Amino acid sequence: MSLSKNDLGITSMNDLVDWTGSYMHFKQALEMAAWKRGEALSYLDAFPAFRDRFKKELIKQRHLEARLPKAMRDKIAANKPNLKLVETILFEHNKTPLM
Repeated sequence: MSLSKNDLGITSMNDLVDWTGSYMHFKQALEMAAWKRGEALSYLDAFPAFRDRFKKELIKQRHLEARLPKAMRDKIAANKPNLKLVETILFEHNKTPLM
């Protein structure tokens, strides 16, 4: 499967999976790549332990951000636009609310 344009310079899903040697790589890829739904699902499914850890971190982050003014929350979201689809997939798949 070929990947959408990304700042990592990786062009195939196999190369991305091979490149992902740690949770930090996993998180970086999720934040930097402009995902299509199928790509994101394949990548998340390739690393179930990292996926679960990332989901837990997102829940904690959303709880902390909920206390911030809306303008600050919007600015944080704007800095990581590629995560919107990933969040949607993670939380609709298991019907787990963000907060």
